[in-house]
Amino acid sequence: MAEGGLAEAESLASDATNDVKGQDRAMADAERAIALAPDLADAYGARGRLRHVNSWNWVGAQVDFEKALALNPGDSGIQTHYAELLATVGRLPAAVAAARKAVRSTRCRSGRHDGWGSFSTTTVKSRRHARRSA
Repeated sequence: MAEGGLAEAESLASDATNDVKGQDRAMADAERAIALAPDLADAYGARGRLRHVNSWNWVGAQVDFEKALALNPGDSGIQTHYAELLATVGRLPAAVAAARKAVRSTRCRSGRHDGWGSFSTTTVKSRRHARRSA
């Protein structure tokens, strides 16, 4: 479904430019994708990433990633984002296991072998926000 991919693309672009309206559009696209196709793993993965990286709604992100992985357990992209979330919330052994699973995936997307290092950047960014919000 196009909305799931559109949400992911909009999210990445708005992250790079700190475009809050773009982040809102990305969330709306993800919500629309879930409403139109509730069995689409990519839509839950996109919303999970938005919740994790943009709104720091880590409980909601975990629910979305786990739903996405239940629908498509071999998706290395979603598995990598899930690893990043687990690292953010301090569940490092689980994060490493999830990153390993992403790397071993038989349906590994191009460029998804970054699971080992990419969650460190996201974790630092998320933890800085958590300290400022406390």
